[in-house]
Amino acid sequence: MRRGLTGCEPAGCKRPNVPSHERKERIVGQLILSCCIALSASALLLTGSSGAMASGSARGSAGAVVKTPLVVAGFDAAVAEAYGYPGVMPQDMVRGNCGYSWYYLAKRTAKTWTFWTGFHSSKGPAVDYSWTTQVWGPARYHVTDKFGGLLGFDSTWQSRYQRFHSIGRHGSYLGRVTSGVVITAEGYVCHPAGPWDRKNF
Repeated sequence: MRRGLTGCEPAGCKRPNVPSHERKERIVGQLILSCCIALSASALLLTGSSGAMASGSARGSAGAVVKTPLVVAGFDAAVAEAYGYPGVMPQDMVRGNCGYSWYYLAKRTAKTWTFWTGFHSSKGPAVDYSWTTQVWGPARYHVTDKFGGLLGFDSTWQSRYQRFHSIGRHGSYLGRVTSGVVITAEGYVCHPAGPWDRKNF
């Protein structure tokens, strides 16, 4: 009779507790799963801490701050007066990376008002444009003027006191360029940044 692998007779000693093949696979699988869970938890902790550090550095770094344009959509003279800001300075000329645009209100006669608006392109001569201005005043006063058409390769267009309207109720009037498109010969498409003006008529 041959001796067993343990050095004793099979009947006289215990066999070592060797796990079966299936049990080995289960044990290995459990170990792998435990390792994966531990690694995932570590990754989450690292991601959270790095995200917090990144957000903190973004808040503390001026270069990481995102800024967007803020333009005037209207003006309430009564509110400005009530809070002690009767002399709010209009933004009657606005510059940008395509040139600049402007809008000025003016009194024409005792009963009429007019305006001066236009643009200058720094991206080559303009070949086409559309331009809309609006004015609001007391007692729901509202006037719209529109311009547009082809241009003869001019870098500057303007309507200087060419149109006029009757003054309604006396008070504060707000006028601004509400929309516009300028197409240049170099292919640029430019928009006004909303120049505006305010006058008491």
